[in-house]
Formats: sequence, structure tokens, C-alpha cells
Amino acid sequence: MGFTLVETLIALFIFSLSVVVVMAVLSTGISGTTYARNKVIATYLAQEGIEYFRNMRDTSMLYTDDKKGWNNFIVKLEEGRCNIQNGLGCWFDNEIYKSCEEPLCSVPEMPIMKITVKACSEKCPALLYNNGAYGYHAGENSVFTRKISFKSLSETDEEIKIFSEVSWNQQGRNSTVLLSENLSAWIE
Repeated sequence: MGFTLVETLIALFIFSLSVVVVMAVLSTGISGTTYARNKVIATYLAQEGIEYFRNMRDTSMLYTDDKKGWNNFIVKLEEGRCNIQNGLGCWFDNEIYKSCEEPLCSVPEMPIMKITVKACSEKCPALLYNNGAYGYHAGENSVFTRKISFKSLSETDEEIKIFSEVSWNQQGRNSTVLLSENLSAWIE
């Protein structure tokens, strides 16, 4: 026969409730996808930080004699206040020069990258996002910050542990990815 007013109100309530539940599930799914994407990006950025410092160590050791390269590498980290004891950490600025000079490269017109280590004041600067790349020179502020620090693993500073920490804030929730790797003076 016909629906009464009460039956119609109950049917509308059940329909509205089901729509609200579906919207809540979709919203949670989108938020979870965004978090997963940010965590993957943060993991890559943290690994990149370790790779830069491994490259700095290798470059210092390959182009100097004996253990002087390792000592130069440690001094550069100390000057950048990267030591975990100071608590601030550091970040690196990578500049690409149009040409390089001997003895760093054999092809004079080959571009070379110079890495400068800088101390974080109270907080490390946010990474900038520019056409698919993260850095500090151009682009828009991203949600990510990267802090590098190290601690000595031996009395003679022959081995250190590098920490690369990438942090971001998503919807009021702070998240962090922390990676570490041991580096040593590999030339004897």
C-alpha cells in the first residue's frame, strides 16, 4: 500500500547513514594513500642523505693521501655541527658548477657538484620541490625536512654512524623516517 511518514523517515535515515559511512571510508582511504606516498618519498630522501655523505667520504679519500681524506671528511662534518652530541644536526647544500678543475676531473668541461655542509639552527630548512626533484635552491616548500647527524663508533674516529632523518607533518600528525649507516676509513 503506501508508506507512512515514519517509514519514509526511517528509510531516509538508513540511506543517509550508509552514504556517510561510505564517505568516511573513502576519506580514510585517501588519507592512508597520501601517508603511504609521503612515507615512500621520505624514505628515498633519507637514503639520498646517506648517499651524499658516503659520496663526500669517498671523494675526500680518493683525492687525498693516506688518512688525510678521512680526517678532512670528519672535520667537514664537525664544522657543519653534524655531531649528534650537539643535537642540532646539519643539512647539505649541493651546488653544480659548470666546469671542474684538476685533480677532481679529467674532462675540463664536465660539470661538478660541490657539497657544503651547514648546521641546522633550531630546525633544519624545509626541502623545496621543483619539477619532481627535491633540493634547497628552487621550488615551492615541501612538507619534508631532512637532518643529518653522526656519532663516532670508535675512540680513534675510524668509524662513524651517519643518521639521516626526514620528518613531515600530515593533518596535524608528525611522522619521521630515520635511516642509518656505518662509514669507515676504508683506505689504510
